[in-house]
Amino acid sequence: MDLEIRPTRVTDLPQLERMCWGGGEDEMRRRIERDGTCSIIALDEGRPVAQLYLRAYEPGYRCPRGVHSGEFWADLKGVEGELELPERLAMLGCWHVGRVRESDGSEREAEEYRARGVGIALAHGAVEWLRRPDTPFDAIGVKAGASDDRAYLGLVGVLSRTMLEPEGFRVALSYDDPYFLAERDFLPDHIQVENPARFHFMVCEKHQKS
Repeated sequence: MDLEIRPTRVTDLPQLERMCWGGGEDEMRRRIERDGTCSIIALDEGRPVAQLYLRAYEPGYRCPRGVHSGEFWADLKGVEGELELPERLAMLGCWHVGRVRESDGSEREAEEYRARGVGIALAHGAVEWLRRPDTPFDAIGVKAGASDDRAYLGLVGVLSRTMLEPEGFRVALSYDDPYFLAERDFLPDHIQVENPARFHFMVCEKHQKS
C-alpha cells in the first residue's frame, strides 16, 4: 500500500479523526507549535487514513479514566520510579488505523487499511521524525503489548514488542500495568491472552548507543 507517512501539520487538523483529542483542536495545535507535531499520520492521496499520537511526557501525569482515557498511553504509572527516564521524552499512543473523518465531521472505520502494516509504518515514521535535528526530544517511549494476538492489539490500540524491536525500540522495563490489573474484565470474552496486563515499556533513543 503506497501511503505518505509524515508528521502532522496545523493545516491537517480539520481532516483528522479525533477520538483521543482530550483537549480538542486547540491543544493539538499547541503541541504542533511547541513540539513540531502532535502525531504521525498516513495519507492516501492526501487523505489521512491513520494516526499515531505523540505528546511530551509529563512526570506524574495520571489519565482521568484509566484504560478508558484517550490519554492512557501518556500515563507511566507502574513505570515511574522503576527506571531512569530520558530527560526529554515523547510518548507514543492511541494508534488509529483505518479511522477516517468525513467532510461533515462524522467518522467511520475504513477496514481496508488494517492488517497491512500501516501501524508499523507509523512507528517507523515516528523514529525518522525523532532523529531529525530539529526534533526537540532525546527519545520516544511507548507501552508495547506483550502478546502478538491481533484482536487484543487492535482493541487495546498498541503494537507488540516483536513489531517495535525492528524499528529500533528496546525494552527498558517489563511490568504489569496497574490500570489493567484494576479492570480485569476490560477485555471481551472472545479475546483470550495469557496476561493482558503485561506490557513492555520500550524506548527508542535519538542517538542509539552502540
